[in-house]
Amino acid sequence: MIRPTVGARATPARRSRPSHAGLRTVAAVVTATAVSLVSLLWASTVAGEEVERRALAGLASTAKATVLQEQQAWDGAVRIAVSAAARPFALSALQSGDAALAGTGVENVLVTGPFAVVRLYGRGGDLLATAAIPGVTPTPVDGNAPSRVIVGEPAGVGTRTARQVSVPVGADLGRLVVDVDMTQLLGKPSDLGFDRTGAKFLVTRDGLIVAGSTSVGTHLLSPVNLAIVAAGEPVTTQVYSPLFGRMTVESFEPIPDQGVGILLQQARSEVMAGADNLSELLHWVALAVGLLGAAVAVSLGLLVGRRGRRPAATERRLVEHAEEMQRAEDAQARLASIVQASADAILANTLDGIVTSGNPGAEVLFGYDAGAMIGSTIDGLIPPDRRAEETEMRCRVAGGVAGRRPAHCASKWPTMASGYRRPTSAGCSAPSSRSTRPRPAGTAARASAWPSAASWSK
Repeated sequence: MIRPTVGARATPARRSRPSHAGLRTVAAVVTATAVSLVSLLWASTVAGEEVERRALAGLASTAKATVLQEQQAWDGAVRIAVSAAARPFALSALQSGDAALAGTGVENVLVTGPFAVVRLYGRGGDLLATAAIPGVTPTPVDGNAPSRVIVGEPAGVGTRTARQVSVPVGADLGRLVVDVDMTQLLGKPSDLGFDRTGAKFLVTRDGLIVAGSTSVGTHLLSPVNLAIVAAGEPVTTQVYSPLFGRMTVESFEPIPDQGVGILLQQARSEVMAGADNLSELLHWVALAVGLLGAAVAVSLGLLVGRRGRRPAATERRLVEHAEEMQRAEDAQARLASIVQASADAILANTLDGIVTSGNPGAEVLFGYDAGAMIGSTIDGLIPPDRRAEETEMRCRVAGGVAGRRPAHCASKWPTMASGYRRPTSAGCSAPSSRSTRPRPAGTAARASAWPSAASWSK
């Protein structure tokens, strides 16, 4: 009875995990792209804010420069008035009461400065002479002659705004009163524009436009502008201008001790052109970097993923080969266990009849240990009258293995009565040269076919 044995269990092949190199590469590229995008957007914001800050600072600087310009013009007008009051014509005209001399003198003063009206009053407040530009109404004066220079508040004199300056003449002889035309302090209206959309205005605390490139004599329309000039504090901001119907950047700078201030307006699109262009450029660069990063991520993902599949396929083939080898080893182990458990005598020998292995059944049948039989010729274990069959069998096996008839076997093979072919002349013998390596073959000798070793070995 053959005792079945269980061979070694095949170790389950570890399933190859899919390669995530492509995904990791894509994640790395996407992360780098995201960092670049965030950095560019942050840089765009910071750069835009810096350019905007500098643009606003530049507009504020222009407002301050305009204030200095107005102050210099005002101080110059006051100096002209003081100097005119000390001229000989004023003293002579007031002492002699010469109206013609006084008239000529005030007309000369009118053309020497930014004045709207020039008047000369006597000690009792009587008007001696006057000169004015057309369409201007003189500012009112009180009857008391001043002992010092007095400056009035801005007041409308027709289509213009003027500030009165009253200067004493001599030792209580009278006074020279001039109305300084504030619309002339900043120059001509055509000179008050700058760049393409910039405009300068001289405004009072109540929002009256005293001088400017346009809308002179009207009030500011924007509540924000009215609040800014009423506060009388320096400020630069962005507001919507109803006058121009657009977003503007405005800078207000008050003029000390005059009750007026300089208001600058310029279109935001012009002031912030640099910031907007830089921000737009960086946004386009960020978009380009994002698209490039996405393209690189997809390309690398596909490339690395494709390459990652190759090792995975190789790993699968190796696993399959290992499983196949394991199955072959299991089959061989099962076959070996069957041979070892068999009660039949089973010997394995080479083509020249050298025993290479044997099972316990052969040891019982022949009475020899397996170690004693290995390396010996099998002819010593076969009865003499059956050795030819063994030789013929080895020759047939050798011919089947080699695919041709061996050279040491006979060319004629008559059939024996037992059904085996047997050589008629030289027969079949093992190769004489031991240097030729024989092909392995197995020969199974069953106990029921051969006599026992005791009947023929003596």
